[in-house]
Amino acid sequence: MWQGFLLIAAAAAKVRAPRRFAMAVAGYRLAPSALVEPLAWSVPGVAVILGAGLISGWHPTIMLRLAAALFASFGLAMALALLRERRPSCGCGVGEDRPVSWLLVARTGGPARVDHGAGTQQAAPVR
Repeated sequence: MWQGFLLIAAAAAKVRAPRRFAMAVAGYRLAPSALVEPLAWSVPGVAVILGAGLISGWHPTIMLRLAAALFASFGLAMALALLRERRPSCGCGVGEDRPVSWLLVARTGGPARVDHGAGTQQAAPVR
């Protein structure tokens, strides 16, 4: 569930400074320039939906897996930037933005590791 709060906090920071986040997205140079603005608006939207789903407990296994995929995609984007010898702003949105680093890639990978059993309901023991 903590991932839900993290996603919503990061999305709020991105929405408060949309131009800064769009510049961060552009800095990765992974998408055509025509897609930078739509990505800069859709990423926070997806994060809020997943965050709310995680916090509310709505389809927890699905939400956890989707959130893990989102975190993994952020880590992959950072790793690709580093492998291409680019150091854009991470665009993380929580706290101050800093240049992409391998430490941030590892940190982003933490929430991507999900206990796939989390959120599943267990049957009560039979007596």
